[in-house]
Order: sequence, then structure tokens, then C-alpha cells
Amino acid sequence: MTSVRLTRDNEQRLVALASDLHQTKSAIINAALDEYLEDQRDTLEGLRALQEVDEEKDKISMEEVLSEFGFTRSEPHRLDAAE
Repeated sequence: MTSVRLTRDNEQRLVALASDLHQTKSAIINAALDEYLEDQRDTLEGLRALQEVDEEKDKISMEEVLSEFGFTRSEPHRLDAAE
């Protein structure tokens, strides 16, 4: 079991919400905590996945990117479709 000290404002808001929803304060806190923990886990997993992708992918220079699309550094870069 864990206890939490709430600010007066949060306690008042929680009491009012519990009354309006006809739920216990514990039920509301548990539902909110479940959602928060799931969101934090999803965020952490996403950040770890991005880090793995970043570590695994080959890095290429700007010159290689430009060359791939037929540009050079000294050449103006036109992005319109008029060509």
C-alpha cells in the first residue's frame, strides 16, 4: 500500500470529481495512475526504439544526399516541378 499527500487544491478537486462521478477517490486515483504509467511506459519504449534506430542506421553526409538527387553544393537547389 502507498499513501500520497495531496495539495489542498488537488484534494478539493478530487473530492468534487468523486462526488460528481459517484466514484471513490481511490478509484479515480487508480484510473489516473494507470493511464499515467501506461503513457510513461509508451514514451520510454518509443525513445528507446528511436535510440536503437539512430544507433543502427548508417549516417550519410549532405554531399551524399545531394549527389543522390543530382545536385552539387555549388549548384542552386530548385525544388519546383517546372523543370
